[in-house]
Amino acid sequence: MCSQRKNRTHKMQLLPTRRLKIWEIKHSFHCTILGTCLTMEELRKVMRQSGVVLEKKPSDYDLHATMVGQVESKGRTSRNINRMLDRKYKRWIQALSRCKEEKELRHHWLEARESGEIAGIFWVIMTHPHAGPELIRQAYEDVHMPSHLQGASNRADLRRIKALEQEVTALQETLRKTQQNHHVKITRREDLIRQQEQDLAKVMMETSQPALQSDCGVPSEELQKQNQTLARRLDWAESQLAERDMRIDNLQDEMAGLKELVHEAREEHAAMEQTLIMQLAANNQTDGDHNWRIDLEGKRVLYVGGRTTLTPHLRSLVESHNGRFEHHDGGLEHSRAGLQCTLAGADMVFCPIDCVSHDACKRVKRHCQQQAKQFIPLRSSGLSAFAAGLQQFSIQASKGIDSLANGKQERMN
Repeated sequence: MCSQRKNRTHKMQLLPTRRLKIWEIKHSFHCTILGTCLTMEELRKVMRQSGVVLEKKPSDYDLHATMVGQVESKGRTSRNINRMLDRKYKRWIQALSRCKEEKELRHHWLEARESGEIAGIFWVIMTHPHAGPELIRQAYEDVHMPSHLQGASNRADLRRIKALEQEVTALQETLRKTQQNHHVKITRREDLIRQQEQDLAKVMMETSQPALQSDCGVPSEELQKQNQTLARRLDWAESQLAERDMRIDNLQDEMAGLKELVHEAREEHAAMEQTLIMQLAANNQTDGDHNWRIDLEGKRVLYVGGRTTLTPHLRSLVESHNGRFEHHDGGLEHSRAGLQCTLAGADMVFCPIDCVSHDACKRVKRHCQQQAKQFIPLRSSGLSAFAAGLQQFSIQASKGIDSLANGKQERMN
C-alpha cells in the first residue's frame, strides 16, 4: 500500500506544472505555430522590437524563415514572440487553464476545428502542460496538411480574380473614353443644329424679299446648297451618335458580366475553403451525420472536362474516400476515341457543364444511359461542386441500400 502511494506521488511529480515557452517546444512545430498564430505585420513588429537587422528589406518568406530560426533557442526575439502570443490569445489561455485532462483539451480542439477558429487554441494546446504527444500531433496535422491543398487552390483563384479585375479596370477606362467621345459628339451635333437653325432663319428672311439677292450679296441658290450640306452633316452626326450609344450599351453589358464573374469566383473561393474544412472534419470524426462519411468502395470515378490545374486535388479527394480517379479533358488534348474506352471502365461519371464541349457531354450522357451508369452533371468545374457531387452520390447510394434492405425484410415477413 505504501509503495502504491509512492508511485502515484512520483507520477504527479513527473507531470509538467506550467505552460511551455516557445523555445521549449519541438523545433519542427515552430514553422506552423508562427505561420498560423501570427500575421506578417506582427512578425515585423517583433523584428523591430528585438533589434533584428537583415541586409536588405526581407520578403515575407525571408522574415518567416528568420523568425523560425530565432525561436529555436531562448533569447530576446523568442521572449518577445512568446509574450506577443500570450497577450494575443490571453482569452484562450484563461479559458483552458482549468483543463486538467487531455480529454477536455481534445474536446475544445474539435469544436474549434469545426468552427474554423483554430489559431488561439492551437497555441494553447502546443504549450499546455496537460497536452500529450498524441493530441499535439493531431493538432499539428490538422493545421499543417490542409494548408498545402488550400494554398494551391487559393493561388489559382487569386490569379483568376486578379485577371478579371484587371479586365474590368480596362473596360472601365474604355467606357470612360467612349463616354467622353460621346459627349464631344453631342456637343458638335448641338452646334450643327444651332448653326443650321441660324442659316435657315437667314434663308427664310432672304427668300421673303422680292429680290433674288440678299442685302449681303449672297445668292439664294448658294444658301440652299449650304443648307443641304448642313443637313447631310447633321444626318452623319446622328448616325455616329447612334453607333456610339450602341457601343456604350455593349460595353456596359460586358462590364456587368465580368463583375458577375468576379463575384462568382469569390463565392467559389469561399465555398472551396469551407468545403476543405468540412471534409477534414468528416475524415477525422467518429460520430455524426453518415451523409458526410463517403465510402466509394473502390469504384472508378471518371471526370470529363474541367480545369487541368484542379485535377490533383480532385484525385486526392477521391482517393481519400477509397475510390480510383481518372480524368479525360473531353477531346482538347486527349483523343476522343480514348474517351469511349475510358467510359467503358468507369463506375460513375462526373461532368462539369461549364468547362466541357457540348459534343463530349452528350456522348458521356448517352453512354451512361445505355450502360445504366451513374451520371452526375456539375454546375461548375470547382472543387466545391465536385465535393457536393460526391456527397450527392453517397446520399443516393445509402438510400438505395436502405430501400433494398427494407424490401428484403418485407419479403421475409
